[in-house]
Amino acid sequence: MITRVPLKDIGETSHRRVCPLYSFDDGGKIHTVGSAIPFEGSRHSFLITAAHVCFDHANRPIPLFTWAEDSPVLLREFRIAWDYRKGKTPDADVALIALSESDATKLKQAYWFSDLSVVSTVRSKQPGHHYLIAGYPSTRNKIVSREFSPPAHATHLVASHVGAVVSVSGSKDKSEECHFSILFPDKKVQTHDGASFPVPKPQGLSGGGVWHLEVDTSTRLTTTPKLVGVGIEFHQKSRHFIFTRIQVALSLAPDLYLYMDKQRHSNDAQPSVPSDIPAAASRRQGRR
Repeated sequence: MITRVPLKDIGETSHRRVCPLYSFDDGGKIHTVGSAIPFEGSRHSFLITAAHVCFDHANRPIPLFTWAEDSPVLLREFRIAWDYRKGKTPDADVALIALSESDATKLKQAYWFSDLSVVSTVRSKQPGHHYLIAGYPSTRNKIVSREFSPPAHATHLVASHVGAVVSVSGSKDKSEECHFSILFPDKKVQTHDGASFPVPKPQGLSGGGVWHLEVDTSTRLTTTPKLVGVGIEFHQKSRHFIFTRIQVALSLAPDLYLYMDKQRHSNDAQPSVPSDIPAAASRRQGRR
């Protein structure tokens, strides 16, 4: 039996499926840099995000933190991403950030962790098949004061048009095997209550997730959201957002578990970033 729930309920709880990521500029000012998907793996918890959100152009880890119920959570644990060599390897642009047991416990009080039971694949365009995009756009999360906790205003959008990556990206390193694209909603959309909502610029949605939904358009009831991808790149001209397939991101998990198991066995609970991070991780350790 397929359980269906109101689409409005899915939308209004979308902020629990993703968390914001913040960093600091050279002057110490906090700013929103992206989003992440909390995930409960078979052995450890971690965050899934875009590699360009957590590594700089020199492949050095960027200082990051997120926000729990009432306090920041510094993301100081091991990070891993696919190695990318232009013209030679796929540009997956996804990364996993390990969570200590204590940090995972804190974040589980504020967010829902996806797991393998809610992972699925992208479907070809069919009536009733839609996609829920969720993340934290920078324009809705501008930080104007250091005296209060950062804002955390998630945005969710429902789209239905899945496109070919080749027709969107000019890079040969984006492939149908690893990526897919979704037509990003136009400047204004209608909310579940019928009001007009101005669509924010997508900056900050990188690292956010996209979930597949089967919606009964007559009743506005939908199936349980199934995680299918990680947002990595927006193309303004075509208004397509490129996503990396979730299976590509999760295939990094065994390497992440191996490192985390070693760390916990040695009782080194707080590896620092970047000084104590293994060289392989700072180079975006690659597996093929």
